[in-house]
Amino acid sequence: MHQLLILRHGEAGTPQGGGDVDRPLTPRGRRDADRIAAWLQVQGLQPDVSISSSAARARETARRVGTALGTRPDALAEHQRLYLAPPETIISVLHDLPEAAERVLLVGHNPGLASFLYLLAGQPANLATCTLAVLDVDGPWAALGPGMARLVHLIRPGDLDASPI
Repeated sequence: MHQLLILRHGEAGTPQGGGDVDRPLTPRGRRDADRIAAWLQVQGLQPDVSISSSAARARETARRVGTALGTRPDALAEHQRLYLAPPETIISVLHDLPEAAERVLLVGHNPGLASFLYLLAGQPANLATCTLAVLDVDGPWAALGPGMARLVHLIRPGDLDASPI
């Protein structure tokens, strides 16, 4: 069994002179990413591989989480194809994962991530910024498809603010 950690990027601001892909995290976005990273650390959910959209806000979210968890920098792959990707594109990226990667962190964007989660686990979810969905995946990465996962946790940074980690 594999585990997939789906994380929507943290809250992003508006860059001066840049486009959507260049939007950086706001202070709240950085704080929320750090809260999610702390929760992952307490739960012992260290990813073997992290995959991120190439957008600045997704890369920064993935790097903050990875740094907090002590993930090797070479364990983070950035994919331009994941920028605002639909579920089919996300699946095709995950099909290329090595089977040795037991736990994978995927950082991307809505509405694609929410649709992807629904496709895999059959459960609708509001993936607000920096919301984390933890899924158990049945079968190999290369065969990942509809109905092959079960939602185990849905964690929002605001939920963590209200209770100790």
